[in-house]
Amino acid sequence: MFGYAARYPRRATTITTFVTVGVIVLISVLASLSSLADLRAFAVVVTIAFAAAAGDDPATALREHLIDHAERLLAQRSAATVTTRDIARAAGVSDGVLYNYF
Repeated sequence: MFGYAARYPRRATTITTFVTVGVIVLISVLASLSSLADLRAFAVVVTIAFAAAAGDDPATALREHLIDHAERLLAQRSAATVTTRDIARAAGVSDGVLYNYF
């Protein structure tokens, strides 16, 4: 794939985009079929998938996702009452993921 992407960067980007959209559609169908689906986790997956399709670093996209949710919580409540667990839950990730990125 890497040699192919180097020779045909535009075609590889198109293929990556179609695969990403296909995965997103598949995840949304599976999520709609399952009553146990957590939509916050789905939002994280979609954010990272679109960042990867755009050529951005998925780690940077996840970090920005975490920062956005932290900002929302801090706008709603005082800083003294917001915990790291609250931020992780609002972002739809585990506590360990939050600690990994900060």
